[in-house]
Amino acid sequence: MTMTSNMPSTEPHTLQCMEVWGGNDAVQSAVRMPGLDAWVYSRPHKGEASGGDVHYLSSCATGRITRLLIADVSGHGLGVSEIAIRLRNLMRQFVNYLDQTRFAESLNREFTGQESGSFATAVLGTYWAPTRYLVTCNAGHPRPIHYHAATGEWTFIRRDNADTAPGATPESDAPANLPLGVLDFSRYDQLGVRLDEGDVIILYTDSLIEAKDAEGRLLGEAGLLELLRELGAGDPATLASRTVARAERFNRGLPLDDDATMLVMRCNSERTRRGPRESFAAAWYFLGLVVARLRGGSTPIPWPELRLANIGGAILPRLNRLWGRDAAK
Repeated sequence: MTMTSNMPSTEPHTLQCMEVWGGNDAVQSAVRMPGLDAWVYSRPHKGEASGGDVHYLSSCATGRITRLLIADVSGHGLGVSEIAIRLRNLMRQFVNYLDQTRFAESLNREFTGQESGSFATAVLGTYWAPTRYLVTCNAGHPRPIHYHAATGEWTFIRRDNADTAPGATPESDAPANLPLGVLDFSRYDQLGVRLDEGDVIILYTDSLIEAKDAEGRLLGEAGLLELLRELGAGDPATLASRTVARAERFNRGLPLDDDATMLVMRCNSERTRRGPRESFAAAWYFLGLVVARLRGGSTPIPWPELRLANIGGAILPRLNRLWGRDAAK
């Protein structure tokens, strides 16, 4: 399994075709993807080398789909590391899927099928670079935060300021947005927002909002939002570490009581940068996976989703605009 380094990275790591990057190790690193710059900060509790927070980023064969996942898994140690490997395999299996609904359902089944009874809260996101469209779903996790570069406003991504993403499962009486592993079936609402250049999206685990002051009051979501407003989005590369430091100052100057993970992403001007050479490499890599599976290998084959924007858009760019209510202008 490819895990992230526990040393700060001086140069950003550029995601390659169908690469899945991440794990549950300590890390402070920069990552580049078509349309997004990202900074990952993950610090397991009590200085451990790995913890219960799992983070992943992936890029599809054409560079148009970036997927992101942050999960807070119950437990620590070897059990979480084994779960992280299985989640990575699911990330790889769906790396070329535009609609993330099936992936969310598969994540839930991964946990409900475990005899250990493990569960996790998680946020899953899919960014479609051609239209700068981000779809998120939330499995009992703290809500993602959106910085709007045009107005300087910080908001949570929630139903009243996002649209229902195309391809989402219709609403039903089934329980919605439960943590992974609680029930065999849970509906996960898919919320879509269009990003502008310079916008910032932040995913994080709950140790930040569970920081307590001397009187026992939680920082909470409102407190975290106010803290981010004070810090500003001018230096996203250090925003995660500065946020954790401020949360610990609020926490009576003590380290946070659990693993702390933040993923900070800024929308850049790139849409895609995969040329003929990269396309050939992706096709060759895909063929190798198919051959390996036919020979008895266990690595899942990352089949592309049969959707017009996904398949046709790779040939006719204007078809990329079919995904996302607010198409690129």
